[in-house]
Order: sequence, then structure tokens, then C-alpha cells
Amino acid sequence: MIYLSKDLLRNYQLSHIEKFDKLISSLTDEEREVLRFNILNPISYLLIAETSKNEKNIQLINECLQYLLHNKIDSSFLTVQNNQLYMPPADTRGELLNYTSINNDEEDLFFKNLNQAKSLLGDKWIELISIVNVVTFVTITGKEELLTHFSGSNSDLWGAIHMNKNLSLINIIECLTHEASHHWLNLLEFYNEDELIIKGWLDNNYISPWRRDRRPLMGILHGVYVFGNVFIVYESLSSIHNEYDSDRMYYIGCQVKRGYEILQENIHLLNKVTIDFLDKSRHDFNIVYDKLNDSKRAKFYEKVLYQEQEKKS
Repeated sequence: MIYLSKDLLRNYQLSHIEKFDKLISSLTDEEREVLRFNILNPISYLLIAETSKNEKNIQLINECLQYLLHNKIDSSFLTVQNNQLYMPPADTRGELLNYTSINNDEEDLFFKNLNQAKSLLGDKWIELISIVNVVTFVTITGKEELLTHFSGSNSDLWGAIHMNKNLSLINIIECLTHEASHHWLNLLEFYNEDELIIKGWLDNNYISPWRRDRRPLMGILHGVYVFGNVFIVYESLSSIHNEYDSDRMYYIGCQVKRGYEILQENIHLLNKVTIDFLDKSRHDFNIVYDKLNDSKRAKFYEKVLYQEQEKKS
């Protein structure tokens, strides 16, 4: 897995802290003290994002302020938060997301499995997911059985993710790996002066291995990185896989392979930073992909190509 510079994260945090301090400068000393404790909470990032807009949502701004004033949450480690304020206003898939709370027993199970995951996967995985500090849970109306591994995040709520209430060890690992990887790649985009890909978010004309709708190339770049990391983690967990998880590992791996091929076909649209990033992440991916059983790998790659043809028709 590629781990982006911690310096990028720290620069992003320092920039946020400067904006936040300026925003709260007119409040009382007591209020500022409480708010500074919560300065890296995802709701503080949401507050800055909302106050920076031309058309501000005053109700949301007030809700963010009141939440931060009345809830002291240590953002130096991951917590589960039962609050709909951590939910983004919409998801790019167009699904209807519904916030759902978890009870104390469910939260205990989540952290039991998270601790097991840390023990199994070690320091590098712990470093990868350290960028996530809040998890909330959702259901997806009408498609619950199809989106067992569903998760999402929004850069306005920096550090927060939401996921389907599947508290199994494997799902927690997949969702945290997936959304943490999006965060790290977002930082590369934030701190690159040029577009990573020409019209990377504007040209929705590419068939994605992961989505039914046509996607921009930046969506495919995110896909190969986040699912590539999920694939690598799955392979490292192969000793505890059941057959379903093994099949999922092969399927994801073949989707990532096809995603890299699509990006290579459009290499002229990628800048130097992106090509370098792509080469390094693909190298890590190929080391693991080449270990797979050839015949099973071929079977799932054919499935990916077949689905691509179906999307074209």
C-alpha cells in the first residue's frame, strides 16, 4: 500500500486550525477553550466548509456550533458517534441513506473486531486508518442486501466515515481501508497545483469496473487505489477467509486490474504526479495480484469484462 506523506495531513490540519481560530475569535474565552478542544473533530471541518460558501446554511452552522460547544470529543483516536450531523447531505451513488444508531453491545462488538483487525494487520494498517476518527452507521433503503460492504465519506466532514451496520471483522476492515484510502488520495489532490487528470472530475464518460453509471477518470483513479488497498488487505487475511471472502478478493483484484488498464489507455490525460502515484500503487498491487491462482483469476477477470460489455449496451 502507498502511504501518502504525513506532512500533507499536518499541513491540512494547520490550515484548518488557522481558519477555525479566526472564525471563533469573537467568542468568549470559555467558548473558545471548548471549541479548540474539538478543533479537529469532523464537525469543525464541516463548520468551516459551510461558513466558506456563498449561500450559507445558517441552521447547519448553528447546529455545528452548538454540537461542538456541548460535546467534548477527543479526535486523537477513533470513536463511534450516534449523531446524524456526521452524515453527508447526499451520496454520489444516489442511494437513499438513512442514519442509524448502534447500541452499547454493538459498539463493543465494533471495537472488539477493530482491535482484532489491528492485531492481525499491524502498524502499517493502523497508520493507514489513523486518518479516520469518527464512524457513524447507515442503512440503504431498498438495497440493503446488495450493499453489505457499503461505506462512504465526504471531504467537508474530514475524518468522518459512514458504513453499513455490518459489524463483522472483514467488513470493518474493508470499510476502514476503503474510506481511509479516499482521504489520503484526497490530500494528494488538495496539494497538487494542477489537475491530477485533465477534466478528471468533469468528463463522466468512462465505464467503471465498480459502478453502473458512467464515471470520470478521477473516480477510476480513486477506485484503483482504494480497492487496490482493500484487495491487498484481503489477501493478507487469506488464512481466515471463507469462500465468499475469497471470491470477493479475486473479484476486487480483477476490477482493480481493469481499472489500471483504463487509466493506462488514457495516460495522456494524467499529469506527472499522477503517473508516479499510479506506477507505485500498481507495483504494490501487482506483487499481490501475481500470487493468485491463474485459472480463478482468469475466471473473475472474464466476469469483469462481461459486465463492462453489458454496461456499454
